[in-house]
Amino acid sequence: MKGVELTKFRKKKLEGCTSMGSRKCGCLFMVSGYLSRQTNEWGLNILNGVHNHAMEPALEGHILVGRLKEDDEKIVRDLTKSKMLPRNILINLKNKRPHCMTNIKQRYNECQQIWKANRGDKTALQYLISKLEEHNYTYFSRT
Repeated sequence: MKGVELTKFRKKKLEGCTSMGSRKCGCLFMVSGYLSRQTNEWGLNILNGVHNHAMEPALEGHILVGRLKEDDEKIVRDLTKSKMLPRNILINLKNKRPHCMTNIKQRYNECQQIWKANRGDKTALQYLISKLEEHNYTYFSRT
């Protein structure tokens, strides 16, 4: 009885939701994931198995395929610290892994994460002022 009520609740929730579907082409294909409490395993329910488009032959530009691997992130960090140009870093990654689908945007995102980790909780201006003070530069600021 409890499972039936939960299923009705999920259907009502999905019927009232208008933001379901893919970002690019409005595909209606939907999958729902859940964690079983008894077995502690993940399961999937296919809510709508119909696609309204042909499948892409290549996954270039896809979010998950273009994601940097851990070793690639280390390479990007090292090359960024050595002041290599972004396009050269990307060329270096593609030469090491020819099947790599990473594009320049993922490289820039990784670079932003590196800078954010260096700054910590400080804003860009606070970080600049702290570096100026650290190296005994004279600066003026209005508040």
